Amino acid sequence: MTQAVKRATTIREAQWACELVPLPSGDDRWVDLKQIRGTDVQNRFERLLIKPESARDTFSHITFAGHRGCGKSTELYQLSETLKDGKFLVVYCQANEELDISDIDFSDLLLAGCKVLVEQLGSTFKLNEDLLQRLTDWFSEITKVETETVKKEIELKTEAEAGAKIPFLASFLAKVTALLKGTRENRREIREKLTISSARRYFQYF
Repeated sequence: MTQAVKRATTIREAQWACELVPLPSGDDRWVDLKQIRGTDVQNRFERLLIKPESARDTFSHITFAGHRGCGKSTELYQLSETLKDGKFLVVYCQANEELDISDIDFSDLLLAGCKVLVEQLGSTFKLNEDLLQRLTDWFSEITKVETETVKKEIELKTEAEAGAKIPFLASFLAKVTALLKGTRENRREIREKLTISSARRYFQYF
């Protein structure tokens, strides 16, 4: 989607025009800087992700790092559009929107990732209801968040606004991630419960 660009005419306008926000694909302000950087980020990502048939069963885990404002998220937005055109399902999770990034743990990232994954998959595909229910029951048992409370909140939200229906599990995980943004005690308690329970389940297989 192309966004109209209004040029700054004063110092104050220039200050606000330089706000560090990612540029979505198609934004007129985007400039291709690969020649200046000396590397083609898009091409390197595509070579790692778009694989021949013989390598379809392998997975790529990529760390893409850089200082704040250098264009990481903008590059990922560009890449997501390329991958969508290549028949990929792209799930984009912004940790700074889902979590309190001033106090974050690996379990928080996994929880937020699960929430966004279920949201986006559920709005695109028909998911197994029995599996979703079992996952919801497990998270409810571990975190002690009542499913009935979440259901009531969903009903109130649905009355206030119309939107695409998403699996209940996604709404439940949204409630849990919201608690992570709350008090330090909430974060500590949920992290401990998830970590201990996940470890127990893992060692059951050995």
